[in-house]
Amino acid sequence: MLELLLCALVQKVFSNSSSHEYQAEQIKETMDEDEDDENDLYDVNETKSILNGRFQRRRFGWIHVCFVFAFLCAVGAIFLFSFFPWNSSSFQSQAFRPSILGNFSKAAVAVDGEPCAKVGKDVLVEGGSAVDAAIATLFCNGVYNSQSMGLGGGFLMTIFEAKKKEVFALDAREKAPGAATQDMFNGDADASQRGPLSIAVPGEISGYWEAKKRFGCTCMSWARLVEPTINMCRNGITVSWTHANTLADNELTDPKMREIFINPKTGEAWKEGDVYYRHDFADTLEKLAQAGDAGEERLGIYELGGIITEEDLKDYNADWVEPVKVHLSNTDVDFYSVPPPGSGAILAYILNILDEFNISAADPAPLLAHRITESFKWAYALRTELGDPSDPEITEFIQQIVKNMTSEESAVDKASRIEDDKTYNNASHYGAVFYTPEDHGTAHVSILAENGDAVSVTSTINLYFGSLIMSKRTGIILNDEMDDFSAPNITNYFGVPPSPHNFIKGGKRPLSSMSPAVIVNKDGKVRLVVGAAGGTKITTATALTIISNLWLGEDIKMSIDKRRIHHQLAPMEVSYEPDYPQDLLKELEKRGHATAEMDSFGSVINGVSVEKDGRIYANADFRKAGGVDGY
Repeated sequence: MLELLLCALVQKVFSNSSSHEYQAEQIKETMDEDEDDENDLYDVNETKSILNGRFQRRRFGWIHVCFVFAFLCAVGAIFLFSFFPWNSSSFQSQAFRPSILGNFSKAAVAVDGEPCAKVGKDVLVEGGSAVDAAIATLFCNGVYNSQSMGLGGGFLMTIFEAKKKEVFALDAREKAPGAATQDMFNGDADASQRGPLSIAVPGEISGYWEAKKRFGCTCMSWARLVEPTINMCRNGITVSWTHANTLADNELTDPKMREIFINPKTGEAWKEGDVYYRHDFADTLEKLAQAGDAGEERLGIYELGGIITEEDLKDYNADWVEPVKVHLSNTDVDFYSVPPPGSGAILAYILNILDEFNISAADPAPLLAHRITESFKWAYALRTELGDPSDPEITEFIQQIVKNMTSEESAVDKASRIEDDKTYNNASHYGAVFYTPEDHGTAHVSILAENGDAVSVTSTINLYFGSLIMSKRTGIILNDEMDDFSAPNITNYFGVPPSPHNFIKGGKRPLSSMSPAVIVNKDGKVRLVVGAAGGTKITTATALTIISNLWLGEDIKMSIDKRRIHHQLAPMEVSYEPDYPQDLLKELEKRGHATAEMDSFGSVINGVSVEKDGRIYANADFRKAGGVDGY
């Protein structure tokens, strides 16, 4: 096409040049025939002038040709490099690009999977409820962030219903199979992390259906919520920088996983910006769109050699549980989150202790960092005693611990025991008697609907890509949540024994760091919807974000962008993100804290806040390929 265009333009230029030459020759001949001697000198001069003009016009024609040729070459080069980039170094990664502060008037969605924000927003625009939007967003995120969550996992959800001014919590966490026992792994950590035995009974689909039945709008069909994800699977899934990094860091040996996530042309994992497809999973979603909760029986887990049975799948139920609540008098708001086996009580305890200090932006930063760290240590000491309260052997004990953590008396006691000039590097000082294993990758969604309803939900398959097994029949990636249980007779590196309250038992749920939260002001309206992904650091990262937004007056983006610290007693050190202020670290060290830099960013926050101007602000953490949308 470019060659034809060039030929046409050159032909026109040469045609114009020839015409000028012919006109000059005609004038010369006419003047040669004039025999008037008196005008001979004039004739000669005129002819020279005409010939000089012909030369100038010819030179202009060649300059014109060269200019057009150079211009077309430049355009062609731009065209080729835009659509066929020969040099891979020209590709611009989106990794850790600055996040966007969404500013909306009616509703907002924040999620750690960028295209899924629009999926949730569209459901809201069409009249769906906050729960409808959350389910559609989760379906989408389970494909876009398949390394972190999906139908083979489970979730914890906190729901605020504006009309009744009530909060509800839904536990769709995975359960141990009925045949599971506390010594089933015999000290083999690999078996608990990867392979068929690591798979717990998924709760994701059952949880979606339970939430939809209670809080979904009748105007929004179940099939409508699944449809955008079906289309994504069939039309192409763009690999995010987050997904590309996790693919590169994990060796996939399962044949079905390799079929989906390995580029057949290169033999390597898909790269950022590549597009791949999941047609078999789209088929599964289409069946689920019609089957509802009965679809979970079709997951095909029992064909993989594990101990999960069809009976386990049929018996699974997502449970409505009483949410954890504390009143934060500093700003006169109520905090709500999920109870154990989630870590909403841990998050509530951190905030409950710090509320005693009446934190404000005027507080000295080093002292504030120290007090926050000490509150982390007190809270994580009690985390070691938590477990699933549905286990009748520990139900009463767990309920009493949660009651203490949310009480004013306990908060006052622990705040009074924080010494502003020193810390203690003995876990027993803070009351720790056991240890609990770290949990891992997750994904989070925060939604505020136009009618004031809100949903905060965190979902997981545990380690990246879960058990590293994908169902051949359904295309579902299966979790490895059995690794979140504690194992007997294994004392960790720091000499702390495992927590018996989190030992494996058939039908029991493992402890989790997930703590999706909703904060409501004194008028009964949502002030903040927030939660995180990132394993054990979920709780502390969410606490830091709430502190910055609620007490320090920073907008939700600034609150999420800030570099973070973390302390969980074991190891006995303050871990900090890259670029955390060095002056604050030195002040912490003066007080006796050991410090260590994290290998990378440790957690990912997604939040929606309602500020004094009445506007709704949303932010998805720059630490992951997330996005926001709203109206």
